Amino acid sequence: MINRLKPNSKFTRNVLTLMTGTTIAQAIPIAISPILTRLYSPKDFGVWALYISILMIFGNLVAGKYELAILVPKHDVEAKNIVLLSLLFASIFSTILFILIFIFHSEILRILKNNDMSFWLYILPLNIFLVSAISILYFWNNRKKKYKLLAKNQILQSSSQGIVNLGIGFFSKINVGLIIGTLISNIMSFLFLLKHSKKDLVLNFSKFRLFYVMKKYKKFPLFMLPSGLLENISAQLPIFFLGSFFGSSIVGFYSLSQRIVRIPIMFIGSSIGNVFRQEASEHLNRYGNCEKVFINTFKKLFIISTLPFIVFYFIAPYLFEFVFGEKWRIAGEYAQILTPLFYLQFIVSPLSNMFMIAQKQQYDLIMQIYLIVSVTLSFIIGYKFFNDIKITLYIFTFVYSLKYIFEFILSYKFSKGR
Repeated sequence: MINRLKPNSKFTRNVLTLMTGTTIAQAIPIAISPILTRLYSPKDFGVWALYISILMIFGNLVAGKYELAILVPKHDVEAKNIVLLSLLFASIFSTILFILIFIFHSEILRILKNNDMSFWLYILPLNIFLVSAISILYFWNNRKKKYKLLAKNQILQSSSQGIVNLGIGFFSKINVGLIIGTLISNIMSFLFLLKHSKKDLVLNFSKFRLFYVMKKYKKFPLFMLPSGLLENISAQLPIFFLGSFFGSSIVGFYSLSQRIVRIPIMFIGSSIGNVFRQEASEHLNRYGNCEKVFINTFKKLFIISTLPFIVFYFIAPYLFEFVFGEKWRIAGEYAQILTPLFYLQFIVSPLSNMFMIAQKQQYDLIMQIYLIVSVTLSFIIGYKFFNDIKITLYIFTFVYSLKYIFEFILSYKFSKGR
């Protein structure tokens, strides 16, 4: 009986370690959000949301999705070579992106319909590399179970961004302080993880080893790269569609609702997901299945999320108005509409790591094809036929929620073994 409890106790301790860091990290943006909404306008939040959207689309792709394979090998030697391979891909493709932006700068601005992004387009490739490198080093430290280090990194990243956002907002008239804060926090996070990872990563690399892991884990770029691209585009499409159809201010309201509702997902869901990813990989390698880990994790996610999300649904508009000011009540109304989607995301996203762990990336690609088509249609239908932002968000919430339901069913199937 005691032996059965040990893995669960270890799992819980690791989750709590990450949650401690995440709690502090997420408390910072929660605490300063009422101040930021008074220092920056909805339009400023809209420009920042556009910058973040582009950053997330490419930041999660330039490493070829090889970083997702870092947890899979049984031996560290292979994992270290995957780390190097991922960093090389990130460097090469970030450089290519800078060249393309330099050449097609005017054309890109016309597509984005936002001249405030003119200068920041040139900075994006650097920030994209930083986001990718942080993810690569995060996966490595996740593999090594350095949860205290990852918790400290979360606190550093969040606090540095908050300080810069507030500092620029108080002492300068620059309206892009939100973007500057994102860039500086990513620089600090990268340097911190690199400093504490370089000793573990010391290894005599060779071209043979790099080509070996590149070929062995080719499923990750082959399926996860297009899948990741579609997923990132689907996640950011609302920003582009809302900006094009309804204007930057609506994007600002939407982005704040997203930011606040995602806090519990980042606070608890991502911490559980990181530990689940490591534990499930270990169980799958050792026993051929990880069904028990999957079910236990699902129960935890379901129990801790259901009541809070129900309460949030009913109080969201009033909460946003009270905390952020009267003009931000509409952001609370958007958050209310999106709550069912985020509830499912909170539960399913950590468990959907099974697609990667079980190396069933082809199924994930199919899911993302459905998602990008359905999300695109939801905004076109909502705008063309109703020209109503709320109806559009209801349709969007419904089609996106279906994706999480299908994803959960497949994830559970994969947890039973290859």
